[in-house]
Amino acid sequence: MKKLILVSSIMLAVALPSIGRAATVGNIAETQGAPSKFSLGLEYDKISNRDLEFTSGSITGNIGGVPFTEPIPSLGDSIKDVEAESNRIFLKGTLGFHSHIDLFVKLGIADAKWESKYVSPGSPDQKDEFDG
Repeated sequence: MKKLILVSSIMLAVALPSIGRAATVGNIAETQGAPSKFSLGLEYDKISNRDLEFTSGSITGNIGGVPFTEPIPSLGDSIKDVEAESNRIFLKGTLGFHSHIDLFVKLGIADAKWESKYVSPGSPDQKDEFDG
């Protein structure tokens, strides 16, 4: 009976859907396996016209040696119409030095643009932007 419960528990844990995020830090090719062999790859990711919802957060800082934490947005205020755009370009390469030793390099650049509207009752809406 204990084996049945154990096997059932393991099967249930393996069968449950889980969230996975793929990272692009790995090698673009198999091990080169020989001196002077190399490979190059290019990766491009674009996010355009992404509409986001912002519910709440906080900001923590230090003014004159006095730490503070405040909610964002302030009580009664809201952040609406959040839009984001982004581009990322990576050059990835591998150079073989020995049958089991490779040098892997990943270089890249990125930019992002973010816009939102800060709504406070009794005040005009404030447009916030970030471009970097």
